[in-house]
Amino acid sequence: MKKTLLSARFLLLAMCVALSVAVFSALYAKDEATPPKEGEWKEVFPGDKGYLDSYNKVTAKEETFSGVLKYEEQKGASTLMRWTPYKLDGVGVYVGSKDLKEYVGKKVEIIGKKNSFELEGQVVTEIWPVKIRLAAAQEPPKAAEQKEIPAKPVNGLLFEIKMLKTQPLLPGDTSFEIEYRFTNVQEKGGIQLSFLQILGSEFLRANLIGPDGKPVPMPAVDVKLAPPASPTCTLQPGCFYGGKQMVQLPQGLKPGRYSLLFIYKNMSDLKEKGFNCWTGEIASDTIVFRVAGASAKAVNGITTFVRMKKETYAAEEPVMVEVRLYNESDKEREVYSPDDMLLTYYSTGTVTDANGKAVEWKTIKTFRAPDVKYEKLAAGAALTKEYDLRSACNLPPGKYTFRLTSNIPWSAEKEKLGPSVSNEVRFEIVKPEAPKP
Repeated sequence: MKKTLLSARFLLLAMCVALSVAVFSALYAKDEATPPKEGEWKEVFPGDKGYLDSYNKVTAKEETFSGVLKYEEQKGASTLMRWTPYKLDGVGVYVGSKDLKEYVGKKVEIIGKKNSFELEGQVVTEIWPVKIRLAAAQEPPKAAEQKEIPAKPVNGLLFEIKMLKTQPLLPGDTSFEIEYRFTNVQEKGGIQLSFLQILGSEFLRANLIGPDGKPVPMPAVDVKLAPPASPTCTLQPGCFYGGKQMVQLPQGLKPGRYSLLFIYKNMSDLKEKGFNCWTGEIASDTIVFRVAGASAKAVNGITTFVRMKKETYAAEEPVMVEVRLYNESDKEREVYSPDDMLLTYYSTGTVTDANGKAVEWKTIKTFRAPDVKYEKLAAGAALTKEYDLRSACNLPPGKYTFRLTSNIPWSAEKEKLGPSVSNEVRFEIVKPEAPKP
């Protein structure tokens, strides 16, 4: 009996201990953050009237921002007494004391406003959020494979083209030059080509394919080849007729790889005029060219691009770089146009050598009121200027990369929407050859 009573008391004590542990755990255990669900919106400042009142006073329109959310610890001292560790495409996201670390490293969508304001003599741009969510998982669209395809002869005639400009194109380029050639590849027998008219759109048309594999409409202008000395041109076996021609490009070409071919067509029967001309339709070879600048980001519809005039420079030779402001918006913009975009108070270049070491940039330390110059840019238009990089930094022989960051006022209305960072380019400076003995 005593043994049974002892067992009952022991069992009751064990149950009490277990219950106490459970209650203690429920009261003092830390709440584990619930992982965010894809597509589910979360309010960043729920019920915070003070923040929402300030948010409603921001004049910028509310929009949806997307990108990978990053978290950056502040490194070293700063002259600005404000730090936003959360970043979206390099722009700070203001969250106050809120914790959004469960979204870090993930692609998110944020509903909010981009707020620019002056603080301690500097322009600060932040995204002020109201809601955040994980973006739906999407596979990036695969770029169409662009291939160079050799030309095939048709009835003994071979039509070939070659792009003469080796540097990549940039958005805003309006044309480039090609070399064309018609060759008689027959072993015997001449071929007459008809040039009774200058070759225009009825004789020659272009087929341009974009990075997505879809046709890109060419400008509604005649693509004309220079006329030969006589109305017809007779090609003997192994002979060719050709020349150079500027090709007009459509506005708004996006960065990526493009393929281009031309189609020559002559269906005119000219026997009654005494000519036995080649008739039919023939396609040229397919060439592939690249439009650079995918890493550049637009600010208020304006994107900064840079392009070296060539890839290799001799020591002490001017290192010429092209700086371009491109209006990729659908409306006219008026942009600030200083005489020198490299050494203006608003711009900073980043030149890095082959070892990853930054080359000192001649930054203007104090504000100098620049000449107030603005230029109007139509949609798809570009403002281009050239400068010598040696005016901004010392460049001994070696390999380098360069990109330009601008915080210039982007319009006559003094819109300040954050830095515009250009694409990155590479170039090399070579030592002079030693004189031969």
